[in-house]
Order: sequence, then structure tokens, then C-alpha cells
Amino acid sequence: MSAEPTRPNRSSASRDAHPAPGPARGDESARELLEKEADRDQELLRRMSGGDEMALEVVVREHQAMLQGYVRKITGTPESAEEIVQDAFVRLWGNRAGWRPRSSIKAILHRIARNLAVNYCRDRKRRCEIVQEHAPRPPRPPTPDELMEAKELAEAIDECLAELPRRRAQMVKLRYLEGRPAAEVGRMLGLSPQTVANQASIGRRELAEKLQARVVLPPMFRA
Repeated sequence: MSAEPTRPNRSSASRDAHPAPGPARGDESARELLEKEADRDQELLRRMSGGDEMALEVVVREHQAMLQGYVRKITGTPESAEEIVQDAFVRLWGNRAGWRPRSSIKAILHRIARNLAVNYCRDRKRRCEIVQEHAPRPPRPPTPDELMEAKELAEAIDECLAELPRRRAQMVKLRYLEGRPAAEVGRMLGLSPQTVANQASIGRRELAEKLQARVVLPPMFRA
């Protein structure tokens, strides 16, 4: 009687046909992308810490649109989102020496923008409450002393602006004294809105330092 042929071991054959899966290539690619992004953020932060404005321009170009969409969801208006995002980049630049080298630029900007947006909404709500609490009153004519103070302040501002670099003085006048948005000033001067925001902010501080030796600083120069 012939011997029965040996049956193959099913579990062994199955293992041979389907080897144990290794790490997924997609997971490796995702990790590599995250590592590259972290390295790039570190390099941009290092360059900004050294005063490289071109690094800031790169950050603005890559994150501005995303950040404005994020802030718009909080404040509800594109105009406020634009202003808040510009302020966020100004603060990123102003505190550039204090960021940790391995920080995520996206996370930093989201944190700054969210705090600014929340403060904006809180202030807006408070302004609405004040308007509701106090009925509008007809404006009274200024007193002679107030007219004289306003004249002295205007003269002092003109004199101090003349001591600033011409381009920076022009941005301060358009941005803060005339109240034009940074985007509009940028279009007028052929500059990016972020460059206008940075330079106008520096100019306002310089103007305030010069003014405080001559007159009582108006509110716009105290912040």
C-alpha cells in the first residue's frame, strides 16, 4: 500500500505567500516631510533671529493666506483678519530673538493670531456695550486751549516726521495719521503690506520718542 503524500502546512504556506508587513512607505514619507519642514522652520527662525528680512518675506508668502482664513473664522470679517495677520507677523519679527530653534513657525503664528483675534473680539464687544450704555451726544466745539494744543501737536508731528527717513515718515503718515490700511499704502508705494506694517511700526516708535520730549503723547503713539 503506497504512502499518502505529505500535505503542505497551510499556516507555513500562508506565511510564505504573505510575508509580515514592514513599515509603510507612506508613513516614512510623512515623517520625512515633517522632519524637512522642522529643519526649514529652524533655518528660517535662525535667519530671522539674525535680522534677515528676506526670511520674514518667505514666512509671510507661505503662511499669510492660510492665517487670514483662520482669523476670519474668529473675527468674521476679512478686513479685521488682514489687520490682525499683519500684526501677527510684526510680533513674530519683533520677538524673533526669543523663539526656540525647534519651534514650528505655523504653531507660533497660529498662537499669536488667535490671541490677537480673541482680544479684538473682546474689545469689539466692549465697544458695542459702551455704545449701547451711552446715548450719543452732540459734539461740543473745542475750547481755545484745545485748539492751541492741537496746533502745537500738529506742528510737533510735522517737525519730528521731518527728522525720520523720508520713506519711513511717509509710511507713518499714511498708515497712522491718515488711517490707511497697510495693503493700500503698499499699493501706493510699491511695497508689500508686511514691509509697510514693519517699517510703519518702527517709524511710529521713533516718532513717539521724539514727540514725548515736546508734547503730551496722543493715544495713537502710546501703544
